Amino acid sequence: MTLLAIQNKNFFKHTWFKVEWNLGKRCNYDCSYCDIGTHDNFSPHMSFDVWKNTVDKILNSTNKKVKLSITGGEPYINPNIIEMFKYAKDSGVHNISVVTNGTAPLSKYEKSFDFVDSFTLSYHFEFADKEKLLKKVVQFHRELILHRTSNGKKNAKDFIIHIMFLPGHLAQVEEAIDLFKKNNILYIIRRIRPQKDPNSLSWLKPYSSGMTGTHKKKSLVKESYYSQKEIDWITNV
Repeated sequence: MTLLAIQNKNFFKHTWFKVEWNLGKRCNYDCSYCDIGTHDNFSPHMSFDVWKNTVDKILNSTNKKVKLSITGGEPYINPNIIEMFKYAKDSGVHNISVVTNGTAPLSKYEKSFDFVDSFTLSYHFEFADKEKLLKKVVQFHRELILHRTSNGKKNAKDFIIHIMFLPGHLAQVEEAIDLFKKNNILYIIRRIRPQKDPNSLSWLKPYSSGMTGTHKKKSLVKESYYSQKEIDWITNV
């Protein structure tokens, strides 16, 4: 078997070795649109030894700058996550980014500021406590900017919010956008790709368990997941 490398047309990016790393399926959420192949509430956490050995192998396999893009499940429920990030940075990983649902205590996120270069917080309406999450987002952003500024590393792309646009929540989406704009927080509106309900043969309805759906082929379902008003809004936003 011959291994081939895929290189980006951008010459600058040839100097990077990027790894998309799913840390595990364990998550404290059970969103309707997130299938059991991506999340559950029982899979074991990745051990520190597995993390350490894998980081070592990655670093030993290339002379390029290594970037780790960490997803899950929810990475921050791993009990060793701060130590794992620290080990990677201390070992020579150049850049770490992480996607999180924002439910970890702010103090835990702050402990990772020295090791994680960029954060993506996903706003999931089915589970997030709106008032608590929005307040935390603003505080998180403020503390991160202060930390970065004090270290001379301020970058607007260090922090971004993914708003998962759940049907029936247009007013809340607009409210969140207003808040983020007022606080100069970058955001992206994410249109959801729902799962198919294996029983009704329609889209899995919001507030259902994502561990009961099947696949996401839109051609198998006739009705729209979004209302026409929501489709018009997201098309023109």
